[in-house]
Amino acid sequence: MATRRELIDAAIALITDRYVFPDVAEKVVDVLRRNDYEHLTDIDEFAAAVTADLQAVNGDKHLRLLHEIPQPRAVSDQHGFDKVEILAGNIGYLENTRLRDPRVYGDIAAASMTLVADTDALIIDLRRCRGGHPAMVSLVCAYLFDESKHVNDIYSRPDDMVVQFWTPHYVPGRRFGGTKPIWVLTSSTTFSGGEELAYDLQQTGVSMRIGRGRLSWLDVYSRLDYTFRFQRNDVHDNGGNPLYRVGKTNQFSITQTLSRNSTDNPIFPASGSIVSLTTEVSGGPLLPGNVGYHKWLFNAEWFTPLYSSGRLVLFSQTTLGYIDAFRDESEIPPIEYFYMGGTGLGYISTTALRGYDDRSVGPRDGRGEIGGRVLEKQTLELRLAVTLSPIPIYFLMFAEGGNVFTNFHHADFSDLKRSYGFGARLLINPIGLIGFDYGYGADHVLSTDGGPDGWRFHFQFGRGF
Repeated sequence: MATRRELIDAAIALITDRYVFPDVAEKVVDVLRRNDYEHLTDIDEFAAAVTADLQAVNGDKHLRLLHEIPQPRAVSDQHGFDKVEILAGNIGYLENTRLRDPRVYGDIAAASMTLVADTDALIIDLRRCRGGHPAMVSLVCAYLFDESKHVNDIYSRPDDMVVQFWTPHYVPGRRFGGTKPIWVLTSSTTFSGGEELAYDLQQTGVSMRIGRGRLSWLDVYSRLDYTFRFQRNDVHDNGGNPLYRVGKTNQFSITQTLSRNSTDNPIFPASGSIVSLTTEVSGGPLLPGNVGYHKWLFNAEWFTPLYSSGRLVLFSQTTLGYIDAFRDESEIPPIEYFYMGGTGLGYISTTALRGYDDRSVGPRDGRGEIGGRVLEKQTLELRLAVTLSPIPIYFLMFAEGGNVFTNFHHADFSDLKRSYGFGARLLINPIGLIGFDYGYGADHVLSTDGGPDGWRFHFQFGRGF
């Protein structure tokens, strides 16, 4: 068993090397070195005294010395979703006491959130939540938002690296959504991940969608949607990440989406087309706020059956995007720019381009990707439905090219980063489509020898064709 001095030395080494604030770490270490713990013969008293000194400088309750004798518990008691109910008036109630690792308990989270998905309002009780895994916070938030959002950054001092946490685009089960009321209960014992979840859900910002309906006067396949959004950002420290500018921004925007979908199947379309034009106006001459830009995104997809069975389909896609400020001095948040590369999963404003690393295609500086104002992508795929039941299995071959440009002045629409490869998909309910793509980046982007980027393996999860 380690001596008191050995335990203190180990704590000093960990704090010195790993604590996120070096200046605070020095003060904590000084407190530990000045105090004498040898007279504390009871191990619990020793742990309590060291914990008090660890928290004496800045009150960080994550700094603790614990003496625990492990007690076996049933796995079913450890998932953290202690109570999920539907109360009178169709109000959902969810109590969480521990936000566990979603790699182990993600199915429990999915079942819990799906149970309350159709309620009219939701109460999330975090009064006894003692924290947990940041990825579980992101997963729970995903069920409460309508689109992928950035919720947290964690800085690793030993690695000198910032890890971003975004809500996933796809979640198993069903979403509660971002338009119905949510009440979050907290207490003095709500801690760490529980505090983060409460904070993420109360950040200033709201969106409202109206006009959700078909344009019957045009045809049965067309629809028009409007979204009004307000977003307030107050960034004190971006951790060196250029995607988040330090300072305050108030953003008011209106988004219009005109779309037409005539496909015959939502999972494996064999005929028809999907065409959409999305226009977003933020600030400028019409709306308040200190963010001002207009953003356009055009997408067209065509599905052509090559045989009457509909199992062999030629898919083609064109995507074009443009964003610009209303005035030279107008602010455009970096996260609104276009990015490209990889699968696009887990990244906002990122268009997939297989055969290349995530967000590697497009303008970059010494710190990494900076995004661009002009986007182009062309895709051609040959898709084969091998089986349709009991588990649908699909194979595909693809060739595609795309790029992101700084602005129209620097745009060369023939300068596309090309790739080709093959992949497969399986439809597993209730998860959705899972599969892989193995793509060859035929042009130089990040390769060290100046040649093609080469082969990349891409895992696909929850995304349709």
